[in-house]
Amino acid sequence: MTGKEIRKETKEAVLSSDRDLQKQQHKLADGQPGVWETNPYRTHPQLLMDMDRIIREIAPLPEKARMEQIRKLADSDQKLNVRLVNDFAFRRVFHNKKALTGLLAALLDIPTEEIVDLEFLDPFQQGDYTADKEGILDVKVHLNHERKINIELQVRQQSYWKERSLFYLSRMYTSDLTSGTEYSALEPCIHISILTFDVLELDRLYLVVRLIEEKTSKVYSDKMSLRVLYLNKINTADEKEQQTEVYQWARLISAGDWKLLEEMAMQDEYKQQVVGEMERINSDRTLRYQYITREIEQLDRNSMRKDYIDQGIKIGEERGEKRLFALMDRMTAAGEGDRFRLLKDDPEALKRKYREYHL
Repeated sequence: MTGKEIRKETKEAVLSSDRDLQKQQHKLADGQPGVWETNPYRTHPQLLMDMDRIIREIAPLPEKARMEQIRKLADSDQKLNVRLVNDFAFRRVFHNKKALTGLLAALLDIPTEEIVDLEFLDPFQQGDYTADKEGILDVKVHLNHERKINIELQVRQQSYWKERSLFYLSRMYTSDLTSGTEYSALEPCIHISILTFDVLELDRLYLVVRLIEEKTSKVYSDKMSLRVLYLNKINTADEKEQQTEVYQWARLISAGDWKLLEEMAMQDEYKQQVVGEMERINSDRTLRYQYITREIEQLDRNSMRKDYIDQGIKIGEERGEKRLFALMDRMTAAGEGDRFRLLKDDPEALKRKYREYHL
């Protein structure tokens, strides 16, 4: 079978799945007027599984056919299985101040009443979403005193995450330092990582990292700290961790179906705001388009990583592997993902790209 025939068959499968899904949806809704509009959570699980399958089948299509199918899916009335581990959804949802207040109160272990106001340092503009801001949320929290917080969601394995988080924390801490400014005026800064992979090999759901004196563990300064939430440790969290609000928020961020979201929305008004924003993404065609596009980009990146590992393209030593993956990430973010695929057959071009991206 030729490549052209394979692509044609894949496209036909997508269209067929699309038609079957519409038939199932109408059949299930028969006799229940307005069920899809009046209760967004009452979506049949199989429909959402089929929806995920359709997105996976769209991903390998040629660019023109892919964009066609993304637009068609975005414009349809079919319910998307919106997840917060999609970085577009994460940033969009948590630009809702009430939703973010609930999350921050849990992560900072303070009452919500202490959060007087939130000032977003990176205003989210619909339709103005760039790769360099994926999963990043910069916010200033007005408590009894000022505090700047950088929240970063990352679902893809990153080789130098500790260095990256320290870079963002340091840049945030010194960003307001100008000539004549007193050092005492520097505001406390916190970098929060929400990850699906390990940075420190510790069997805990949530870590708080501070600057401390080694022997006494006395805090050297409370103006710089890091927090790490491991979404990949939800199922192994001990009984004590499961009693915390952090655990409940980790479950919400990881939730993969509307039934669980409905249950969690009943816990409090802050989680209800989160679920409401997720439904807003599902009901707005422009937001649906952006969400689906990000889902497919994530599938592309995962597939690309697997391809290069399977084909033995990675350099044997750990440093070489990290360098190759860093190049892949930067080229993908710059819209050169397809060109990266060609480098496996051209070692000299690979070297030139390393120099071009300063790796």
